[in-house]
Amino acid sequence: MNIKFDKWEDFNNISLKIKLGRKNYDAILLKINNSLILRINMINDVENWRNHQEFYSLINGTITYTNEKVTLLDCQLIGQHYNGPIKMTKAELDFRIDRILLGRKITKEESKNIKKYEVEYNNIDSFTNNKPYSMNIETMEYKGNLDNYNIILNDKKITMTFTCNESLNDFSYGIERKTIVSFENKTKINITEVLNNIYKFRNFLMVLLKKAIIVERQYIYINKERYIVFDCRNDELIKIKQDLSIHLNYRCLKIETISNLNEICQAFFDNYDKLNPLLELYYNVTQFKVPDLIRFVNAVTMLEYLSRTYYFSQSLSLTRINSPHRNDPEYKCMVSTLINNVNSHYNFTPQEIETISKNIKNARDRYVHYLNKNSTKILSYEEQFWYSYFMEDIVLLNIYKIINLDINQYRFISFLNFYYDKEKLI
Repeated sequence: MNIKFDKWEDFNNISLKIKLGRKNYDAILLKINNSLILRINMINDVENWRNHQEFYSLINGTITYTNEKVTLLDCQLIGQHYNGPIKMTKAELDFRIDRILLGRKITKEESKNIKKYEVEYNNIDSFTNNKPYSMNIETMEYKGNLDNYNIILNDKKITMTFTCNESLNDFSYGIERKTIVSFENKTKINITEVLNNIYKFRNFLMVLLKKAIIVERQYIYINKERYIVFDCRNDELIKIKQDLSIHLNYRCLKIETISNLNEICQAFFDNYDKLNPLLELYYNVTQFKVPDLIRFVNAVTMLEYLSRTYYFSQSLSLTRINSPHRNDPEYKCMVSTLINNVNSHYNFTPQEIETISKNIKNARDRYVHYLNKNSTKILSYEEQFWYSYFMEDIVLLNIYKIINLDINQYRFISFLNFYYDKEKLI
């Protein structure tokens, strides 16, 4: 039987021989509720079935039909099936599989000694202005271009290679952008750190490009051999109209224009643990289509977290101008502090900052704290949209400052005068 594995769903209904400890078992992989489940038949080893483990960092196996080797990563016990009680004829364990490495049974020692790995991200073509091809006008021949950018960090080198795939037949010639990101660590790390680094860099690209980024393919090198790793979950891009997509490409940063790329990427990795809750909130509204009111509530939460984590003392000082005995900053002052930090981009007057901050605070009182007072602000559908994108921009611009990106070098670094303008906010 010829089986091709291009995505994790292709492993559905695949039979395996797996090994737990020193014993072998029959098993099957099943797609259940958008997860990949390993169901292990342990009827011939009921004692071990009763004394099962809750978690395995890796489980090695062999695909029955093809004899291909696999390693199942981060396997969490989620179910135990049996019948009885007089005579058991079924004893099964279900594990949710986080990732699958195809082509090799890796040992625990090998999983801790990885230096090189690669990833293909979907939706990052707009990170470069360069064309993926060139054309010879005289011969009308196309040729793929190759552009490399190296990012040197304290513990690793990241190489972004922009090129293209070419397809040719009797009727047409096609060019498709292809970008490979290669990582090479100075010292060996474990596979969990490898996969974390892939997603950290995914989030770095997300805040620069202002859109969801998908991990399409990921590979690790073991003894100089490359093996593909499948994430066992679905991430799908939000589809937007082509004309809007083209316009939004001008609202993101370009790799050719960032003079201190090493510095900002290192600062992002250094701040990652503190930024991560913000990044998760931002990912939720870029990856998934949500109502504007949900986007608004998400954004006010982002503002508060950012202010408390990085600018608590500044917000408290501003609060104490009118409330000298307070020990916790007012939300309006948190917003004002964040706007002031990036006001070189907006050029709001102090009164305009005060008005916008008050509007956000009053709308927050209504939609987060459910207050129904004269001071609360009811947002129209249009205002929910405008304020949501404005607040997300305030968050991103402050993140740029935290990672030492000069926001004054880029004219279209926000959605100002595209999704919103000053008059809409006041």
